[in-house]
Amino acid sequence: MTLARARAYYNQRQFDAAVNAAEQARLFAAAADAADLIGARAYLERFRESGSTDDLDNARDRLRRLDPQRLDAHERSEYVVGLGETLYFDGAYGAAADLFESILSRDGLAPEARERTLEWWASAVDEDASLREQTLGRAARADLGETGDEAVQPLSHALGRHADDDAHGS
Repeated sequence: MTLARARAYYNQRQFDAAVNAAEQARLFAAAADAADLIGARAYLERFRESGSTDDLDNARDRLRRLDPQRLDAHERSEYVVGLGETLYFDGAYGAAADLFESILSRDGLAPEARERTLEWWASAVDEDASLREQTLGRAARADLGETGDEAVQPLSHALGRHADDDAHGS
């Protein structure tokens, strides 16, 4: 009964109540892992709203202590999404994208869950690409021993010279 209440609170976006109900449900050994999953997901949602690192730490603790082998297939998918979210919040966007993609490749995912996971995956891929672009740009400038516009100027100057030569028939 308490586990169902924790799920209901989570689905109603009442995350404080979901955490409290999950803690109560955890007292029953058979429900402990599912309760930790609900608690972890509620803490992740609280972190998204508040930015409180305590919420993220609490989510991680609950994900670590549960045994995913004791979860049903749907709950295991939610577990993997939770792991992906923690990686995303830690800035490990590529790893997060890989986890989200593993969920998207599964059959039987509810349309709402698929949409939510697809949004997480797209955000993670975008952040990872942006981070790689920034890293590659810095590395290229470092190879040239220059920064910012100084690294691009010789190339743009050379391109402009060729364009002028072509315009004058050279």
